[in-house]
Amino acid sequence: MNTNRKILAQKSDQDLEKYLVPDNRYEPDANRYAYEILQARGRQFSAEERKTIEGMIAAKEEKEKIVVHPYHRKAANLLYTSGGIGLINLFILQSSFTTETEWASAIISLLILFAIAVFASKGSSNVKYVLLVLLILGIIPYLNFLSMIVESPYFFISNLVQSALQVWAAILLFKIPKKEILLRQG
Repeated sequence: MNTNRKILAQKSDQDLEKYLVPDNRYEPDANRYAYEILQARGRQFSAEERKTIEGMIAAKEEKEKIVVHPYHRKAANLLYTSGGIGLINLFILQSSFTTETEWASAIISLLILFAIAVFASKGSSNVKYVLLVLLILGIIPYLNFLSMIVESPYFFISNLVQSALQVWAAILLFKIPKKEILLRQG
């Protein structure tokens, strides 16, 4: 994603012209550098060409911008915290995992949780629905919460904290306004 201006400066004028063709595959920085290098070499652009090139660069830069709402970041941090608690539980309670299936399900659950956190941190708008479905499915083990309290109070409390963090993250994700509203605000 980083464009090296020195490398572009070594290219011929014909090669640099390819960077200024509309709908090219190059990054906006590369387009801008090619434009500036050609101007420095004495290439004269008409007013129409300048307008077209600058419009193309501006459009590409706008397309590259990804607006991530602060609630996405907060929700991701809550999910990372929940995953961290899950990792701690995995190591503390490793003696309670008796089969490979239990280990695999615990590790897969953590991987899914961290994946959801990554998508949330990148501003994915659909991750809230995935999280909601998984939260609803996660309620099922709490139906026998009395036996969990008796068997392992630490495990029950840590799961309760994890669930609270995940619910809080889901609430934050659902509180994010639609993108159209964000774009109008600024």
